[in-house]
Amino acid sequence: MIKSRYDPWPSIVRFTKGDYEHRFGGPSCHDGVVPKKHKVPMHLMMLLDMNDPLVPIEPDESDVRFLPLYYPLRYGFGGGEVQYSVDSDDKITILSALHKEDVDEGEDYPYPDQFPELPASLVPLSYVQHRAIVASEHGSNHFNEDPESKADFQLLKDLDYWKLVRFGDSFSPVQGGIQWPCQNKRCEWRDKPVRVDVFASFTGVLTDDISIWGEYGDSVEIYFCLMSCCKTITAVNRCT
Repeated sequence: MIKSRYDPWPSIVRFTKGDYEHRFGGPSCHDGVVPKKHKVPMHLMMLLDMNDPLVPIEPDESDVRFLPLYYPLRYGFGGGEVQYSVDSDDKITILSALHKEDVDEGEDYPYPDQFPELPASLVPLSYVQHRAIVASEHGSNHFNEDPESKADFQLLKDLDYWKLVRFGDSFSPVQGGIQWPCQNKRCEWRDKPVRVDVFASFTGVLTDDISIWGEYGDSVEIYFCLMSCCKTITAVNRCT
């Protein structure tokens, strides 16, 4: 099992080798990543080494070390959603009805079979950097001539805020808070809407060379969340 880390420090991803074994992209590496009746696996977005204290999720009485963040990019017309459990370092279980979705194919869905595998490290945000992000997401998003607002905008530019993978627990998802009808057959909250705890967000464009949705990438964000009821993972997307 996994659980939220107490009071996680906000951080961002940089595609450089660090002290922990994080990686972005690459091949899917868990049993269970292919929905029943299909042959196409979910895309591995990141594999996180939970030994890193900046990872906002940690093991709970288990020997799981790596947290896989999978997203069903080839399902749901590019907007798939999924709930899954992390059973071990080599197995997950898809809990939602992803097998009922068709596989997206054709020129309208030019997704790679997998994203390029890159080393990754988590870099802590400073107080002023995090404040600027929170202000932009909870405020009007219009920066005026006020000196403090202009300084915040410069901080966002320096961070390349519009091309970020973020971790922590202070998120304001596009379109508001997220609730998910739990689809875990073993959970007492099955089929009931449950509050989720967002712990990661991916912008649609991550680098000049990596766009999750191609030409549509700059208008969509992916959120990874922990179900408060049964400590399983949900991955959803929202359009800006």
